Amino acid sequence: MTTSPARVVGQLRRRTAAEFRTDENGVGAMPFAVLAAAGQIERNHIRENTLEGQGIAAAKRASGGRPKVRPRD
Repeated sequence: MTTSPARVVGQLRRRTAAEFRTDENGVGAMPFAVLAAAGQIERNHIRENTLEGQGIAAAKRASGGRPKVRPRD
């Protein structure tokens, strides 16, 4: 028996993350692990880009952050 992808997605959407991790046969742990790994890869990518941008800004002697507020005269 085959099921349509739309039906599988519908069934998955009704489940919570806790239900995936506590699946009786452990199959639910796999999608959770894949998503966790993808999140970690994205985090590393953002960190690398941030450090690269900070290095470029330091080379240009640009300071980070908001400009100083000047008092009104």
